[in-house]
Formats: sequence, C-alpha cells, structure tokens
Amino acid sequence: MGIQRIGSAWWIELAEQRIRFEHDGSGSVRMQANAEAPWITVQPNWAGERVLCWDKLCARGALPLD
Repeated sequence: MGIQRIGSAWWIELAEQRIRFEHDGSGSVRMQANAEAPWITVQPNWAGERVLCWDKLCARGALPLD
C-alpha cells in the first residue's frame, strides 16, 4: 500500500497491478483498477478487525488512511 495524500489518495499493489483510490471527504470513495480503466465508486466497509474492504477488494493490517 502506498499513500499519495493521507486520507484522500492511496494505492494498493497486487502483483504487477496498481489499484488507485480517491476519497473526497464526503464518504465517497472511487477506485481505478489500472491507468486505462475508468474510475468507479466503491463502498468502503469494515469486514473484521483491521480488515477494510472496498466492494470485493479487502486489505488487512495497519492502514494509514487518516
């Protein structure tokens, strides 16, 4: 995971794929699967202790998002 701007822009790398996220402060999060893909709105939710998901993509551990 990398942070471009804490709380508003970050990415997750899976193998050779970088998935980008943007948060506008209103609760809306959008995700881009690769540089050529369109941005889509995703619903963030906690799926367990220290497991944060954005639709079907989940990350586990310490997430420095705010």
